[in-house]
Amino acid sequence: MGKKKTKTKRKRSKSVGQKGHTGSSPRPTGGEETPNDDAPVGNRPEEHGRVYNAARSVREVDTTIRAIPSNPTYGEAAPKWPYTTIDGVDQYEDFTTWFQNTTLGDEWSSVGLATLHDGLYLATKDSGIFVTLAQMMGRPGASVVTKQLLASGGPKFISRDVTEDVSFLVGVLQLSVEDEELLLDKFAHDIGQLSYATGTPYLRRGEITGIKDALDAATVGVMMSVNAPKYYTRIGMPLLQHTYLADASGIETSHRWTIIYDYLIFKVAAQYTQDPSIKQWLIEGKDPLMEFASVCELDKKEALPFFLWLLCGEDMNLMQREHSASVPHMPDNPQMVKAMHIDKRIPSFRMGIIQMMEEFQRSRKAETFWGRISPSQLSPAELLHFAIFGSVQDLLDIVVVSINTAGSNNHVLVSDEETGYANWLRARIVGYTERNDIQEWQRYLEDIATLGEPIPSLNPKVLVE
Repeated sequence: MGKKKTKTKRKRSKSVGQKGHTGSSPRPTGGEETPNDDAPVGNRPEEHGRVYNAARSVREVDTTIRAIPSNPTYGEAAPKWPYTTIDGVDQYEDFTTWFQNTTLGDEWSSVGLATLHDGLYLATKDSGIFVTLAQMMGRPGASVVTKQLLASGGPKFISRDVTEDVSFLVGVLQLSVEDEELLLDKFAHDIGQLSYATGTPYLRRGEITGIKDALDAATVGVMMSVNAPKYYTRIGMPLLQHTYLADASGIETSHRWTIIYDYLIFKVAAQYTQDPSIKQWLIEGKDPLMEFASVCELDKKEALPFFLWLLCGEDMNLMQREHSASVPHMPDNPQMVKAMHIDKRIPSFRMGIIQMMEEFQRSRKAETFWGRISPSQLSPAELLHFAIFGSVQDLLDIVVVSINTAGSNNHVLVSDEETGYANWLRARIVGYTERNDIQEWQRYLEDIATLGEPIPSLNPKVLVE
C-alpha cells in the first residue's frame, strides 16, 4: 500500500523504540527494567534473509575524526575560507549562483547544512552561504530558498541533526507536507546516525556554532560516512526518515496489526555464547527466564537482574548505569550463585561470555550482528553489553525499516504498554494497514518478522485484526 497522503500536519513520533531519543541523537543500547513475575513465555547470522543480510558489513574506524574548533562568534570560519551573507533582496542572485556552482552528484562535495535561531547556514569544503532569518521569512526570499533546497538533481545535504534542521526549515519556509517529504529525502547523511553506526565521536551542535557547523558537516561528516557500515545506509538513514514521518494512529477502514517479540535478550545472548542449554529452551518454546531461574535456584525477580549482571561483565557500575531499576533485586551473593550454579550447570554460557570479553580486550572494539561499531575507549564489560544489547536494537530497527519498504509508514516500535518492559525483554511493533488482502499482509509480516531467522527461535507473534 502507498503512503497515506494528507494535507494536515503529520504527527512527529518519538524515536522508534529508544527511550529518551528523538530524531537523530545517538541511541542507547540498554535500558532500565523492572522484573515482573508474569513475564510471557517466549553463531552469527546465516548468509541468507532479506534486508538484514544487505545491512551487514565489517568496517574499521582507524582514527578519531576531530571537528573544526568552534568559536562563539557566528560567521567566523577557517582562515581564508570564503562565505557570503544573504541579507538583502539584491543578493538572491548570489544565493542561486552558489547553488548552481556546487558540484552535483559527488558525495565528497555534499553540502553541509545547519540551522540556528538566526538563519540557514550552507557550506562546502570550498565556500559557504549564510541566509538570515529575516530573508528566509519574507517574500520572495522564502520562495528562492525553497526552490534551491528542493531543486531536482540539486545537491544532497549532510547535517549534524536532520530532524532539527528539517523541522526548522518547514516552520520558517512554511512548507507543505509534500515539500517536507522532498526536503527530508534531500539529506544524505546525519552525523548523529553516523556516530551511532561507526562509533566515531563528534561535537554536538551546542559546541560548534554558525557557519562552522555547516562546514564541519560538509567535511567531517563526509569523512565519517566513508567508514559507515552498510547498516547505516540501508537501515540508519531510512529509519531516521521513517521515525520523522511515522504516524501510528488508526484511520478509518484500516486494520490494526502487531508484532511481538519476547525475551530477545535471551535469544541474542544464546546466539553469541552458543550455549546449548539456553538454545534448547528456546527451541522447545520454554520460558527462558523461568528456566534460568530454576538453574540458579532464584525466583524470577532475582534471576533477571542476575542475568543482566552477567551480560554487564559482572561490572556493578555498568549495571547501575544501564539497569538501575534491577539493581535492588540482585541476589545477595551473585558470585556464589555463579560459582555454584552457572559454572556447574550451564558452563558454556559462562565460557561464551569469557571468550567474548577476551576478544574485546584484544581488539578494543565490538560489533553488533549487523556491523555497527562500538565507541572508542570502552571497557571489555561495556563492549560485551554493546554487542548484545546493540544487536537486539539493530534487529528491531531492521524489522521496522523492512516493513517500511513494503509501503507501510503507519507503524512504530514501542515498549510493551501492558508490562512496561523495555524492548530487549518484550518489543511490540504496532501499525495499521488499509490493505484488503489481510491474510496476505499477515503472511508478509510473519515472514519479515523472522528476518530469514538470523537468530534461531525468534518466534515473533504476529496478529492482524
